Amino acid sequence: MSIKYDGFSDIGGVDYNEGAPVAGGTQGSIQFNDGQGNFRGHPMANVVVTYDPNTGQEYANIYATNLKGTLQIGDPLYGVLFSNSQAAATSEILFINPETSTMTLYGNMVVTGDVNTLGANNLIVSDNVIEVGANATDSTNVGIVYQRPSGNVMTGYVTGGQYDNTFVVAYTDNSAFSYELHPNTESNIHMSVVGNVGVQNSHPLHYLSLGENGAQGTQYFEGNVIITSTGTTVRIGKDQDTAVNPSDFTVAVGESAGFDTQGSLSVSVGASAGQFSQGVRAVAIGRQAGECNQESQSIAIGYRAGHNNMGKDSIAIGALAGGNNMGSNSILLSAAGASRQLQIDNAFGVTPMNSTAVGGTQGNIMHYDPTTFEIRYDTAKTFVIPHPNRPGRMLVHGCLEGPEGGVYYRGKGNSGKPIRLPDYVPDLIGGGEPTIHVTPIGNNQSLGVSEWNRETNSFRVIADRPTDFHWTFTAMRIPVDVEPFETEVEVKGQGPYTYI
Repeated sequence: MSIKYDGFSDIGGVDYNEGAPVAGGTQGSIQFNDGQGNFRGHPMANVVVTYDPNTGQEYANIYATNLKGTLQIGDPLYGVLFSNSQAAATSEILFINPETSTMTLYGNMVVTGDVNTLGANNLIVSDNVIEVGANATDSTNVGIVYQRPSGNVMTGYVTGGQYDNTFVVAYTDNSAFSYELHPNTESNIHMSVVGNVGVQNSHPLHYLSLGENGAQGTQYFEGNVIITSTGTTVRIGKDQDTAVNPSDFTVAVGESAGFDTQGSLSVSVGASAGQFSQGVRAVAIGRQAGECNQESQSIAIGYRAGHNNMGKDSIAIGALAGGNNMGSNSILLSAAGASRQLQIDNAFGVTPMNSTAVGGTQGNIMHYDPTTFEIRYDTAKTFVIPHPNRPGRMLVHGCLEGPEGGVYYRGKGNSGKPIRLPDYVPDLIGGGEPTIHVTPIGNNQSLGVSEWNRETNSFRVIADRPTDFHWTFTAMRIPVDVEPFETEVEVKGQGPYTYI
């Protein structure tokens, strides 16, 4: 028989030459002819046709040992078998089974073309290693594009530009039809990691960077960690993804910390710390510290410290310290564990302050006001000087204010005995001449006083009869320039302790 293969004329065809019978069917061969009875080339294929009496179906196997070109085999129900021999199926190269919608390839497959499409819903690859970008160079962006209607997503290694030599996960305008791969820097992608994230590399040492010039554009909402696209704000904790009006260069750590209108350059650490209207450069550390209207440059440390309306430039340290309406430019230190207020400006307070008896003749250097919790100073001044004749000891004196650096001593005596002063007095007062006052005790009597004798360091009180008296001894220790011009001196110190 003759089969036309050109579809136009009888100029040539394919001859089927029936051969000897085989078990269950017949066999034959196919060979081209030129329409004039002349055969072209070798027989191109052997055909074995078998018959299955159970199904009434004939099966045809074609062994195309000399075939070059395209082989099309019709019946779609029973598939196509390409084999390199007429032996068993173990030598199969490609088998297509339409009944199971599967194609099996034994060997390697090379696919070329600009775009290759796989239409499978799921793709399973048993290889342990998959290589992408085998022909890429160091200047080529390499990665994978995930197509989504709302915007394609890329994962890949980027070279050049803002993310040079960096592995990037980002939105992209590219697709599989593109020859380039570039991240979209205008849209932030949300990425969640279920579990722990570790960054460990010691050669060279690398770090996980948060903030300006590091991890820009990254947001991690499921874990409540946010780094803004500019890298100037770090927010960690519940509800931070819905914070209202956060300013640049701020840090908020904790549930609702710095939540509503956090001022620029401010820091909130702790649940609800600095939650509402935290001022510029303010710091709140501790649960509900500086929670409402903490003014600029103030610092609140401790549970509910500076809780409400904390004044500008003030500092509150301790649980419940300066809870409400704390004054501006004031400092309160509290270890009371209860609410303590300091509602006046420019004040310094400490609570509690334990009292201890000093003993001797020393007075209090500072004064504590338990009503306002302030520490105040008295206008009376004390000073410390080296001991004039006992090395290793000091003299603490309170000041008599006058036009000289003076010293005084006082006591009680009897006219029958000389009054001796402390043995250091002659060395202390130098060449100054003292003044001595005496007052009789118990009767009206005239009393006289001898000069102070530097050698004996004593003086006597003269009376008509033995008499008790009080005495006062004053002397100049050093002279003082009493009325200097302001332009000629420099005043140092502060409070009552200014000096020239």
